[in-house]
Amino acid sequence: MLHIISSPNAIEACTHHLLDNDEIIFVGDSVYGLKDVELDSRIPVYALESDLAARGIPAVSKVTLANMTRFVRLVGQHAISVTWT
Repeated sequence: MLHIISSPNAIEACTHHLLDNDEIIFVGDSVYGLKDVELDSRIPVYALESDLAARGIPAVSKVTLANMTRFVRLVGQHAISVTWT
């Protein structure tokens, strides 16, 4: 499952529902929460590079930068996705 996090307030709720083979992408204002979040290292984590740049947030270790093409690929790779707001 792909978890799309769009709000920093949704990060904690999302992390309680993660399973093996899930992936997470931070979009929009959720990127503000990347510096304070501790995620399971087994879960791949992405962030939209344009959203980080727009908010002046530097890249975070253990987070893979993604452009819109990669985001679309992630959505296509997962039969189910959920957006956390």
